[in-house]
Amino acid sequence: MKTKQILFALVVFIIYTLTACKKDSITEQSAPSTVSADSNFISKVIRIQKRGTQIDSINTTYNYDNLKRVSLISSTFNSASYSALYLNTYYYNGTDTIPFKMVETSSTNYANVINYDTTLSFYSYSNSKQLIKDSTLIYRKNNSFNSYDIYKSITTYSYSLNKIYSFNTYSTLYSLSPTSLSSYFTEFDTATLDVNKNIIGTKIKYVSYSTPPPPFPPSTSISFGEYIFTYGNNPSPFLRQNINLIFPSFERESDFSLYRQIGNVNNNLKTKSISFNQTGTPIGFTEDDFTGKYIFKTNGFPSSILFQSSFNLTSPLDYSKFTYFYTSL
Repeated sequence: MKTKQILFALVVFIIYTLTACKKDSITEQSAPSTVSADSNFISKVIRIQKRGTQIDSINTTYNYDNLKRVSLISSTFNSASYSALYLNTYYYNGTDTIPFKMVETSSTNYANVINYDTTLSFYSYSNSKQLIKDSTLIYRKNNSFNSYDIYKSITTYSYSLNKIYSFNTYSTLYSLSPTSLSSYFTEFDTATLDVNKNIIGTKIKYVSYSTPPPPFPPSTSISFGEYIFTYGNNPSPFLRQNINLIFPSFERESDFSLYRQIGNVNNNLKTKSISFNQTGTPIGFTEDDFTGKYIFKTNGFPSSILFQSSFNLTSPLDYSKFTYFYTSL
């Protein structure tokens, strides 16, 4: 009982601290454009992925409020080995077009054992409505290992010409588990944008620690990553969403931009992923080319795409297919 009281008090204190951060304010460059009235608001994405004899599916739906702002994103994942449900709810102050808070609840089912995660994020913006801080608390209940863990993630963003820089610290705040090990890491990211504000390249440095920073002790693991993106002239399926350009994504699998918001205005044509050793020397790469794989609507927005991805290809018969649905607001 005493442990639960301490845990509850800790969660309340952390939520209060994160909430107090969301009023940060500095001056930066111009904010993304607000959404316009049309029938091209993404409403659903269906992803089918075949690997060998296994077929996985992800169905993602997007709900909007009466101000045409994303209010709820729900995703269901189904495969032969497990299933999952993710619900992302966005909260706004008054008529603001940028959310100040997001709550994600998720449940995964492995062999009829259900695990639960809850993520609470608070966002701070500059005077020009650019994201400058993401303060996140993660509560994880793993019934497979009878563990209860709380994590804190703080990410700060800065902007310079065509660059976005982010610095993330992730640490274990509380762990009640006979098997879990505490997690501590930092991540340094740089994104390069083109004239249309598409992310055309990202560089990542990930450092993990055996004890909590700061001060930073000797690292136990260092990894690097780099992604290069090429775009076409058609619009991204997520172009009309109010959150499309707010949350930059620095790291993702090769086809991530086809079904999630990553801050791109146009449709992704090529993705190159470069791998490195622990000293930062490139040791190889994979590349996916989506040229000629899209089917477009008459207004230019993507309707579907069928391709083979190097990220999850196990046989010549494997494929991934995305189908996009839109609604009028």
